Parts: sequence; C-alpha cells; structure tokens
Amino acid sequence: TSTVEDLSALRSEHGQSKSDITLSGNAAVLTQYVKRGFALSAERPAAQVEFDLFYKEIYYAGIFASNVNFGSGLNGQDLASVELDYYVGFAPTVGKWSFNFALTYDSYPGAFDPGGDFSYVEIWTGVSRNLFDDKLKLTLFNYWSPEFFAETGPNETLELSAVWTFGKVWYFTPKLSGELGHQWGDLSQGGFDYSYWSAALTLAFNANPP
Repeated sequence: TSTVEDLSALRSEHGQSKSDITLSGNAAVLTQYVKRGFALSAERPAAQVEFDLFYKEIYYAGIFASNVNFGSGLNGQDLASVELDYYVGFAPTVGKWSFNFALTYDSYPGAFDPGGDFSYVEIWTGVSRNLFDDKLKLTLFNYWSPEFFAETGPNETLELSAVWTFGKVWYFTPKLSGELGHQWGDLSQGGFDYSYWSAALTLAFNANPP
C-alpha cells in the first residue's frame, strides 16, 4: 500500500507537523509486484520508491516508481520496464473517518506498446476507519478510469482492505493485511472483469526502537 492510500497511518506516526509543508519518502523491496491481482514484474523481485509532498497534512502531491516486466514484443523489444505514477489529491478527516480523493496518472516511459498506449488516468475515492484502539484499519477504495491501460476503454475497481498492526518488536512493526476487490472493464475493448484477493505480512522498519 502506498503512502497516499494510507494517510491516516502517516498522521498517527508523525502527529501534527510544526510546518504546513511536509516531505515524506519511502522505499520497498518486494518478492514481486502485484497490482489488483496482476503480477506486473513477471513474478520477479521489484524495487519501489515514493516521494510525497503534503500541505497541512490534507493536500498532497507525489510520485511513485517501480520496475515492471510486461514481457517482449514480436521483435524482442521489452514492452515496459519502468512504471512512474504521478498524483495530486486531498484527504480530509471527519471525526474518526478519513477520506481520500485523488487524480493519478500511471505512465510507462520508454514502453513499446503496439496495442495502444499503456499510460492511463484514474480518479480515486476512498474512506477508512480505525477500530480496536487503531490496531485494525478498514479501507474502501474506488478507482475509475475513462480510458484504462492499453486503451481498453472505461474501467472501474472496488477494493476493500483490512490491516491489523501488532506491537512493535525491536526496529520492526509487524502488520497483517488482506484485500478483496473486483474490477469491471469494457470486455468489448479488451478490458477485464474479474475478482481478486491477497494476503500479506509486512515488517515495517523504523530506525528508532521503542
């Protein structure tokens, strides 16, 4: 989960910032890059980085980067090797509810895409709530694109996720997470209509032990 999809966790970790402007960054190494049920790194390891700029911890803009592997074209060209996502949004809170609204642009610079442009725009809307002394977080996200990946027409995804955060162990904070989603694509344009799920154990690293 990227920082922009988990803003409530960022607020609880840092508290109220003394400055209106906050810069945040994170990096991750994954056994593989899976997004909405699709393996985007050909079931190989992926390295990812993200940088976010926040204004008053509500408005934000950022960039996300990851290696990808979509295989090769008919002439042996790599279809895509890098994903760069750009986004702007705002995330207000109302009581114990956190909301997230964003406009994103997923791009694949240098990609060889004979079937259509891989890059696409999405609109995100999300709501989340923490329970059990903030140990459990439930999030519901909707992603909508007027022209999805590889020009496959309109696409909509509804995704529910749950994250349970355990107590800190030395430098690490274990988190058990799962998600369930469904994507509605335009089948006549080559889109997809399917359900997906995932489960993961994450060890978040913090240089300041308890």
